[in-house]
Amino acid sequence: MTDWVVITDLDGTLLDAVTYSWADAAAALDELRRRKIPVVFCTSKTRDEVEWLQEKLAIHDPFVVENGSAIVWPDRVEVLGQPREWTLRQFREIRAETGAAFRGISEMTNGELSQLTGLDLDAVERARHR
Repeated sequence: MTDWVVITDLDGTLLDAVTYSWADAAAALDELRRRKIPVVFCTSKTRDEVEWLQEKLAIHDPFVVENGSAIVWPDRVEVLGQPREWTLRQFREIRAETGAAFRGISEMTNGELSQLTGLDLDAVERARHR
């Protein structure tokens, strides 16, 4: 057991803000793995997005997703936030009450999301799994 843990955001921190590349962090991640220091992602990304990234980086530590809505442990998921349908209902109510013009990703096509975010279609699908 180590006395150290690294907790990091992803977009613009571990991952390049434009390319989503982790190349600049690769050497540090290798050293952390060598020293058996856990790397905990704390991100707005979904579980599917983080699990895909962890597979690519050979990281198997717990992580926090959707801005603190859940903690994913190796053997369980601890949900801290409201269910997706509750959140979507809140957005619909806000839109109806205020006339605010916004759309969520659940209301966009994969093509629209890809064009807006620059993500490929596989990454868009992972982002949809809230």
